[in-house]
Amino acid sequence: MSRLSLNIRVADFMANHRFLTAICTSSCHNTSNSWYYLVKKPIKFKGILYYLYDNLENAMKTFLKILFVVLVIVLYLFSIDFYDFFKTCQSYTGKLTGAVDKVGPEAAIVVLTGDRHRIPRALELMRRKASQLLIISGAGRGATLTELVNQQGDAAVNIHEIWKRIVVESRSASTVENARESRDILEKHKIKQIILVTHDYHMPRSLEIFMETMPKVDIVAYPISSGVPLQKALSEYWKFRIRASAKAFR
Repeated sequence: MSRLSLNIRVADFMANHRFLTAICTSSCHNTSNSWYYLVKKPIKFKGILYYLYDNLENAMKTFLKILFVVLVIVLYLFSIDFYDFFKTCQSYTGKLTGAVDKVGPEAAIVVLTGDRHRIPRALELMRRKASQLLIISGAGRGATLTELVNQQGDAAVNIHEIWKRIVVESRSASTVENARESRDILEKHKIKQIILVTHDYHMPRSLEIFMETMPKVDIVAYPISSGVPLQKALSEYWKFRIRASAKAFR
């Protein structure tokens, strides 16, 4: 065999070898890709799920910690605000009762129903001040003066002396309605000053509502000491704050 023929055959062999190598390499590469997508991918996907689960658990723990801190802060701020409201109610009687002594008989007395001792104290105040008008506001639908007087015990003694100066307002069912109905009665009698009678825990909201409803009327607070029962103080606190919040968003 000549050298030329040998070189040709070697060249052919090398070419075939490179071709087969390329095919095998391509085949192996495709097989590797198939294996990767069939086996490796699910394993990686499961790993991501486990990773997300672990991190979700940590995230929940972090969220609960933050929520706990926020709740503690809110509770702390609420406690301070409620304590301030509570002390304000307690201090009303001592601070404001003395102002009534400077009021003359031309001022009307407006007493808000809803708790005991309010009407008897208003009757006592009316006699002491010789006031020309007493409005009993929020007596309830159909309530009469006779029925109310019969419930007042010793405060009703000699009630005939002031009977004609008492007006029973029975249409209102809330403090806001108390103020509106009382305003209408005061306008009919052309009265520009009143003594507002209610319990100390009810006075902050009542005084604010009456001042807004009748801005041209001079209002003197006459709070009745109750010892500020916690349940009633909480109820009034929420009403007071809800009203303040509603005003802020108007």
